[in-house]
Amino acid sequence: LLRRTGTRTWDVGQYGVPINEEDAAATLLAFSTNAVCGIEFVAGVGMARGEEEDYLALWRYIGWLLGVGVDDGGTSAGDGTDGVPRRRPLDPCGPGRAPAPDPIRHSRALLQSIIHHILDPDDSSAAVAHHLLSVGRDRPVPGAPPSKWFYFRNLQCRRFVGDPLADALQLPLHPYLPTRV
Repeated sequence: LLRRTGTRTWDVGQYGVPINEEDAAATLLAFSTNAVCGIEFVAGVGMARGEEEDYLALWRYIGWLLGVGVDDGGTSAGDGTDGVPRRRPLDPCGPGRAPAPDPIRHSRALLQSIIHHILDPDDSSAAVAHHLLSVGRDRPVPGAPPSKWFYFRNLQCRRFVGDPLADALQLPLHPYLPTRV
């Protein structure tokens, strides 16, 4: 919004607290690049390169509509002509930087970078993960042991995020070893 208006001030009273650009980029990447990675993981085969580029282009446009920064080559308001140097936006689904712009490589690298430095689960993260993995299929009774679906979802989550993160989120394995396969 500030880039579009060319101003450098933010009226918290009128607009509320601004959203961090990195958080907006991470959210956009969760629905774009992360979804593509999930398809590859589950299907065992990736999308065709052209399809993945088109999918990222669609999400880049959606991000732009939502206010996520897009690198337009310095043609937007606030491009440094007002004496304040313009910081290039993250442009999470964009082509990245030269010498070889590649939207797929750029979006995956940015997603990994964001995940590695902001992901630090704590007890509240574990509580949210446990709640989300137990909702739906069967309604847990307070104090009852976890259901088979809870363990199944935990196992699938472990496969997606890896054991170190699953351990940090305190995702249990099924107590009966043969069901872990």
